[in-house]
Amino acid sequence: MLRTESLPAHLPPSPARVESFAARIKLRLGLRACWFEAFPFERLLPRLERDRVVLPAACPGARPYREWQPGHGIELPVRYRSLLLGRFVLVPARPTCGVAIPSGLRPDAIEIARYAGVAMARNWIASDRRPGAERGNLR
Repeated sequence: MLRTESLPAHLPPSPARVESFAARIKLRLGLRACWFEAFPFERLLPRLERDRVVLPAACPGARPYREWQPGHGIELPVRYRSLLLGRFVLVPARPTCGVAIPSGLRPDAIEIARYAGVAMARNWIASDRRPGAERGNLR
């Protein structure tokens, strides 16, 4: 498991670092593809969680879930605290009629996504020059 305490506070991640998180997830889960998408999303995808896969509810402005096909992938949310920053889209190596992510590997992928969220938030906070950015007082 990854530990966020090991993130160096003085080295904010670059976009290439986010791609490296996607590459780690792809390798760990044996996926055909994995990439990061920033919020908001165009398409609704099933969401990977520790103990289940959650089907999305209808959302205005996004393609409905009923159009989903396995080749579209499933989402692995990237959050910082309770703020949704984006998602990794996971596409299995082989065509499947459902979600082919082994349940034993899901916690590792979720931890990598959590680590990515912390790294992204630190990068954004470090690049925000407004006083109080770290405390959320952005006025």
